Amino acid sequence: MKREKPDVVWVVVLVISGIPDSVEVYRDRKSALAREKVWRRDLRPDYDEVGVFEVEIGVQTPDC
Repeated sequence: MKREKPDVVWVVVLVISGIPDSVEVYRDRKSALAREKVWRRDLRPDYDEVGVFEVEIGVQTPDC
């Protein structure tokens, strides 16, 4: 039986001074990376961060 490819979304997280400030979800990687680029323009490198994460929807992870 062939397994279907899981749905994927891209999550962009903005952290300001160690506190998560904004989270946005995109259907495609290109849009997520564009948002990351915009947010990085105003970052203070010693205090803030932006991350882009790929999330598979409907995929179970093994119990830890």
